Amino acid sequence: MKIKQNDVAIVLRNAFILGSIYLSLNIILRWLRQPIFHGHGAYGWEEPSIADTVLVMGLCLIPVFALSAALYIILRTFVCKPIHWMFVAAIAYLAILCIELDMSWLQMSKRHVGVAEVSVFLDGFGQNFGVGRAAFLRFGILCVVHAVAIFLICWTSVRMPWFNRLLPRAVGIAFWVALGMASVVTVVLMGGARTNDKKQLAALTAAHPLRLQWTNALYMRFGSHGRFIRRINDDYSRIHAQPAVALGGGSLRLAGKPLESADYDVVVLILEGINKNYLDVLTSLDTVSASSIRAENHYSTGNATHYGILGLVFGEPILFYGKQPRRTSAFVDAFGAAGFVSKRFGEDISTFGDIDQYTRNFSRAPLNAPDDWSMLPAIRDFLADKAGRKLAVIYYEGTHWPYPHANKFQEFIPEVSADFDYSGWNIAASRPLIVNRYKNSLSELNEWLAEFLLLIDLDRTVLVVTSDHGQEMFEQGRLGHAGGLYQGQIQVPLFVRIPGGSAQIVRDVTSHADVLPAISGWLGLDSVLSAAEAPAGEGGFAIAAHNNHTKTPVEWVFVDGNYKVFFGIGSAGEFRITGISDIDDHPVLSGAADPGTTLHRTLSAMKAAEGRFAPSPAWANGFMMKERTGPVDPNSQIESPRLQ
Repeated sequence: MKIKQNDVAIVLRNAFILGSIYLSLNIILRWLRQPIFHGHGAYGWEEPSIADTVLVMGLCLIPVFALSAALYIILRTFVCKPIHWMFVAAIAYLAILCIELDMSWLQMSKRHVGVAEVSVFLDGFGQNFGVGRAAFLRFGILCVVHAVAIFLICWTSVRMPWFNRLLPRAVGIAFWVALGMASVVTVVLMGGARTNDKKQLAALTAAHPLRLQWTNALYMRFGSHGRFIRRINDDYSRIHAQPAVALGGGSLRLAGKPLESADYDVVVLILEGINKNYLDVLTSLDTVSASSIRAENHYSTGNATHYGILGLVFGEPILFYGKQPRRTSAFVDAFGAAGFVSKRFGEDISTFGDIDQYTRNFSRAPLNAPDDWSMLPAIRDFLADKAGRKLAVIYYEGTHWPYPHANKFQEFIPEVSADFDYSGWNIAASRPLIVNRYKNSLSELNEWLAEFLLLIDLDRTVLVVTSDHGQEMFEQGRLGHAGGLYQGQIQVPLFVRIPGGSAQIVRDVTSHADVLPAISGWLGLDSVLSAAEAPAGEGGFAIAAHNNHTKTPVEWVFVDGNYKVFFGIGSAGEFRITGISDIDDHPVLSGAADPGTTLHRTLSAMKAAEGRFAPSPAWANGFMMKERTGPVDPNSQIESPRLQ
């Protein structure tokens, strides 16, 4: 049935009214149900009153009706030929499927779909993105439901023109005016949500299908916080770098000196996604930690696997990542020059995140094991080989989401099933069961560690045990990693055991970038390192990057124990501050950076780091800095296993 010329406006209006109502029901009852109704309490904010809930719902729906009204006006103005209602239905159906796909991806990866996300998905189509059979079935059912709903909306719009008499012209004009004013109020309230630490509104803006993060950009440009950040950048630009302050070795110092006659191996064990709160499950580490340096305030160089591994291997923040030609680690070269044979072990450790392009100088080809247990014999044989001292970088992948484990590791019950749907709107309600599954995964790691440590001669091995990144377990309502530069995603455990060493606790800030510089200094490799690469000066801070897949990171954080300063890279290679928070991730909205203040000391240390590690202007011009106010607070709760 074709829509007649004089009925086009009526049908369009009917379709947009009914379509907006249907979209609103999905937003309130499905996509944003968790932050609206269930995000309070231990997982985020205080329980809102009924009035606050109604206000929040209104703020979420006003943009929908505003966009619908704008599209209606555009189509009414330019669509002048009769069209078939099935064509309208097809366009509407494709639009809502795009939204559904976007919201599904958001739940999985903490990001709305963009060009980078499409590229990552297509490039790794054969990989496991955490999409199981239950997710496909669920999406198929939703496709059918949406198809039926769109059909009924269009069919009703065509055959019920009495809607035109439902809204008199004067009332309609008043409605559009009120809608316009409400839209302005929405932009104001939503815009400052993240920077003003209004967690519920921040979660809603990040998760809203209409991508309301742009309101925050407006607030950053015109609001008080934007003025504060501009003033801080002005203060920062006037600080003169102190070249004595550097990361190399930092606060991580290894006491004593190795025996001259000893040929020490170096083994770096990188565990996947360790949450510090559950280290008590790893009892196999007790004998190691009893005589190790334990860093209590240690940070990875990023919130994704490849960033953490490369930061450890390079002994510096990964500000080099994405630069052409690909660099290799000067520390690996130094170990090679000192007679070390180097090799990497682990599932996916060869090509994931382009790691292979940055680790070409390892002397032996990596072992890409099909699973963690199968690489133990290869590790044993490598360390037993008498052909020189060894540098082994080992990655254990088995504790990655969705936290698999063998059936015999079920000490913590009940737990969620292996095919549990993590894309649900209220998985936080299953927190105890998800945590138990994670702990059972750690139990299998614990047994693996017991076997692994039997292969290590601790009398002649420098052993490092750490994690590639953190793993949030709903401490602030989120699950997973690679979704923000929060403490839970970048703060990790670190144990460094040297032969003959004793237990020591380091409470200053340390970084993955400190580990190999400290070990190379202890082994006396300074002579084969250039002055720029050798351990020097005071550290006490860390720089971590936010996951940007295999692209150059555009979001960074500087941590010194007092503040977290978020920054991007400007066109001249300089650090451009985009936000400040305290160590507990609460935004700092005002403050002085005058000499003598704590903030000024933080910025001075950051300026020194910039002087040493900032990329060259030629490279920095190759990408655009994203303006941000600090870490995103998305509503989505789980991260894809191949986006990290």
